Amino acid sequence: MGDEKTLTAKLEAFMEQMATRQQALEEQMAILSLSVQKTTKENLEKNNEEQGSSGGKKRNSDSQHGGGMVPRYSKMEFPTYDGVGDPLGWLKR
Repeated sequence: MGDEKTLTAKLEAFMEQMATRQQALEEQMAILSLSVQKTTKENLEKNNEEQGSSGGKKRNSDSQHGGGMVPRYSKMEFPTYDGVGDPLGWLKR
């Protein structure tokens, strides 16, 4: 196999490298989290200012132009093949 001391040293070096990488990732996550919070706060303040100056008309115009809630998915129905006729016929419609 290998010398136990060599394997132990490699394992310790690997663990130290992983700990360093994890620390760097945690720092990046903290920075990103603060950035998202700041952006969200700025957007909320901006939206509140726009709604206050337009008297709430912006919300109505968004819903008229399809800017309201959009479903995550739409159910599509396809014809089923009954074993008779051309199964590709519905594509030509």
